[in-house]
Amino acid sequence: MSPYEIVAVVISSIALIATAINIIFYFKLTKEYNGLVKEQNKIAQGQAETSMRELIMSARRNVETVSEKVAEQDDKEDVVKAIYEQMFDSAQEDLRNAYEEACSRYRDGKVDKERFKRMYSTEIRQLVEDEAQKKEYDTISTRYECTVAVYKEWFQLEK
Repeated sequence: MSPYEIVAVVISSIALIATAINIIFYFKLTKEYNGLVKEQNKIAQGQAETSMRELIMSARRNVETVSEKVAEQDDKEDVVKAIYEQMFDSAQEDLRNAYEEACSRYRDGKVDKERFKRMYSTEIRQLVEDEAQKKEYDTISTRYECTVAVYKEWFQLEK
């Protein structure tokens, strides 16, 4: 073997070893990166679930506050009572919209489905089955399709 051939073999061997090392590091770093991405996704999902819960709780507090004000208006003028009743209707719509947004995220897979069901199944059932809300959740003409779909998924089998 000539000196040039020996140098070529040595350089080729070094290149082969470097390539093997790169492959090993590539797989190791890819695994670490994928772990970080999963963790970030869980954090983002948790933030989405928290903001969704805050939206629902805020809407619920608003309904309660306006409901108290409507109850205080028994002896007031009809115009004042009508204004408070409109505020109450608006607050209830905000609450339905908050649940609709939450159910939309559930159906899109943007929240943990088991945790969502555990947290909201009773609330959604009460909301959809509430006599005062029945007309809003009529399956033919409802604007709250995601809420009705989640309700049916969870409770239609039980009937």
